[in-house]
Amino acid sequence: MGSIINNGTTTGTTTIIGVIGSAVTGITENSSTSTLILSGANTTYAGTTTLTLGTLQGLNSGITNVLQAFGTGQLNLNGGTLQLRANGSGIGVTITASNNVVVGGTTTINVDRNSTSPTANTGNTFSMGTLSIGAFTLNVTGANSYALQFGATTLTGNATFNPTTANLTLGALNDGGIARTITKAGSGTLTLGTNATSLVDGTAVGITGGILNSNAASSLGSFANVTISTGATFAIGASQTIGALNSSGTGSVTLGANALTIGNTNNLNSNFAGVISGTGGSIVKNGTGSLTLSGANLFTGGVTIKFRNANSWKQRGHSYPGYWRNSHNF
Repeated sequence: MGSIINNGTTTGTTTIIGVIGSAVTGITENSSTSTLILSGANTTYAGTTTLTLGTLQGLNSGITNVLQAFGTGQLNLNGGTLQLRANGSGIGVTITASNNVVVGGTTTINVDRNSTSPTANTGNTFSMGTLSIGAFTLNVTGANSYALQFGATTLTGNATFNPTTANLTLGALNDGGIARTITKAGSGTLTLGTNATSLVDGTAVGITGGILNSNAASSLGSFANVTISTGATFAIGASQTIGALNSSGTGSVTLGANALTIGNTNNLNSNFAGVISGTGGSIVKNGTGSLTLSGANLFTGGVTIKFRNANSWKQRGHSYPGYWRNSHNF
């Protein structure tokens, strides 16, 4: 049968209600003025679905926790808006759409329920397969507290993740052995809940808005140079090590009861002017770089200096020379 291509110039919506089968080798939405809706249970379609322009919507009008509109093949997102729509079977459930996704251009993914009938479900999460993204921005929007998650995430360039009105969760990050700059933008939350496969020395993480949850010991590897902008938050969900902590303005770090080790064998300097908080949370200074903390910090677990012949660390104008050979607690 071949491919299905929507590349017209007229404004309107095309809906394919019937089942798309194995004879179809690919589907392309390439019209900036139109919307293509796929609403069938396309379980035998294994072709590649590509979005370049316009809007592509995958719809499940039933009450099951799957989205099969895109079949089993890969989704290539090179632009436009991908809409995921399903009610799910209840509130707070995971709706599985297991397609692997490759982002090859700045794209928006919008998540929401299909309707308020039979019930107005909220708080559901669309779960996709793996994600591969280059030097592009992935915008994540939505409504009714819907969210989006991916599995293992491969970084082929300096990616920007921009969740605004829907939250985003990524699986294990993998830079392929090449240092990347990862930007967390937007007012929403990005959660990293799995140890990274590879984030090498030279990794930079910029948190320019919202919240970045780092919930595993090496979600960001152990060498990341983390910079937090005013109004943004770096939330620590497990004790972990980063290469450096810097601020562009006065961002915040929330430790909970975890320990954040700042400094590694890459020996970067850190200068953080924001507030670090956390009942029972602590800071560990490691490496030979300097650490300056100038905010009115609220964490209660103390500071451990653990390094060999290092420069210094500073807290609110007080300098502590760093020549201890063992750990010292303050």
